[in-house]
Amino acid sequence: NLLFGLDYQYLDSDVKYKDTLGYSLTQDIFNPDHNSIDRNALNFQYKQNLDIKTKQIGVYFQDQVRYDQLVMIAGLRWDKYDSNTDAVSDYLGAVSNSKEELDDTNVSFRVGGLYELDFGLSPYLTYSESFEPIAGADSSGKAFEPSTGHQWELGFKDAPLS
Repeated sequence: NLLFGLDYQYLDSDVKYKDTLGYSLTQDIFNPDHNSIDRNALNFQYKQNLDIKTKQIGVYFQDQVRYDQLVMIAGLRWDKYDSNTDAVSDYLGAVSNSKEELDDTNVSFRVGGLYELDFGLSPYLTYSESFEPIAGADSSGKAFEPSTGHQWELGFKDAPLS
């Protein structure tokens, strides 16, 4: 069984962030007073506007091969990710502009095997890698790095006999 695919994602996001930096209020979480804050009187000492644009394209291929009771799978994925973040920050009237660009590519794969026993129980082992871009930026305007990971899985699958 062969599987081919292509996916594309595009994000255009405007984020507005404001902080009072030190304003605190005691609230009872079980009986909150939603009128205890005069929102018009808040002094926002830090403001930030972010314009975030991201593009991701992924191409993948997977093959599953069966030989008697043995089932093997292998897959490969290539990703390209671009992120552009323009930030305008205002801290106590001092305005600063920053631009952050991130261009990343990644190749990830998966492999696995399963053996179908005669009584419906099938032991299996798989290994897979992941790549997940994270849209957005931290409070300094720096784009988040993509998250990567890997996983081993060992177990049994049950297919009850009919």
